[in-house]
Amino acid sequence: MSDSHPMSYRLNGVAKARLQSFCDLTGMKPSEVVKAAISQFIATTLQNTDCSAQGLQNPESRAHENKRISESKDSHVNVVSRKSEIQRFFKAFWPDIKCKKFPERVTRTIKEHWDALEAWGKGPEEASRLYNEYLKNEGAKGSIPCHPNAWLAGHGFMNEEDEENDNGKIRYDVDG
Repeated sequence: MSDSHPMSYRLNGVAKARLQSFCDLTGMKPSEVVKAAISQFIATTLQNTDCSAQGLQNPESRAHENKRISESKDSHVNVVSRKSEIQRFFKAFWPDIKCKKFPERVTRTIKEHWDALEAWGKGPEEASRLYNEYLKNEGAKGSIPCHPNAWLAGHGFMNEEDEENDNGKIRYDVDG
């Protein structure tokens, strides 16, 4: 008989509904889904970490292994931190912009263009300010502005301010 330990966990309403839907679709029990998730995500993240009871009781070995994991550029730990950085960027960018449609598309675009946003080096507040300025300038010209996801995908945040006219500063593409 395997060494098993009972556990409990709390889920918010959305997570519970997703888990139940997944169970209904696959015919799996919730405990089986959690076990599978642990084996697929947590086990691959921890790879060579000693997760035995003895290893977990020795804080020095855990600290050493955790350091090794966090230094690995290909680990899931970095994927998780990148995801949280993307979520923080979106949460700071979204409330300030004036064209709020299709937030899931904006989140996906931020994820897909994260390297460019990081290289740009300015924050979400500056990006939202620039997008709102773009909206204002396009409206003044009578043009239909791009949706935020298209503006982000087109690296509109990298456009440079070169001239000023009656409607404010004009931003020019620098991407090409």
